[in-house]
Parts: sequence; structure tokens; C-alpha cells
Amino acid sequence: MGRAIAYQYAKEGGHVLALARRKEKLDDLVTSAQGLEGRIIPYEGDVTELDKISHIFDEAIKDFGKVDILVNNAGIMDDFSGAGEVVPEIYDKVFEVNVKAPLFFINGQHIVADGGWTAAF
Repeated sequence: MGRAIAYQYAKEGGHVLALARRKEKLDDLVTSAQGLEGRIIPYEGDVTELDKISHIFDEAIKDFGKVDILVNNAGIMDDFSGAGEVVPEIYDKVFEVNVKAPLFFINGQHIVADGGWTAAF
């Protein structure tokens, strides 16, 4: 879904900083978007690496001047264990990706400083 969102924004003329853990998926996205009105800049990383979130925003500001839209699209499911069988490590990982990371992204200093953000979940 994230790939389709990034592609559509670039197709409509948007400049997109795309974040993903796997470089090959980013490379494929950039290749597919060549010739579109907008552009996609790939950034390899993981939304759970909270210490790098500020750096990701710095890259976006450096490349685009500002950020108008934030799409928090990363999400994972548990391992479909029964409610009484879920181990803490699975719960922690799901919470880290689905709740903690998006909150840190929308709580970043660039969002507060800019004041003109739209956050989409």
C-alpha cells in the first residue's frame, strides 16, 4: 500500500521521501516512478529506529524545503496466536511499529515548527 501511495503522489507531481527497510524495494519504486511529474527520494531505514526519525525529517527538509503531508503507512500484525498465547516480544514489536513509531513521527519538532502539516494514518 505504501508503494502505491508514494507512486500516486509522484504521479500527481508530489515530491516524496519514501522510507523502507529493504533497499531493493526502494530501488524498484524509484525506477517505476521515472518520468513522472514528481520524484521519489529513497531512504532506507526502519520506523522503529526512533533516534533516526529527526534525521529523516532533516533529509526531507533539505531536499524539499518543507513537508506538507506525512503518511504513516508502516504496520504489522501479530503472529495470530490465541489471546492467551501471545508472548510479550510479539506484543512489544506490534506496539512499537503500529503505535509508538507513528506517534514519534507526528510529534517531531518539524511538525510543531511548521504548523501546516497534514498527518494521514
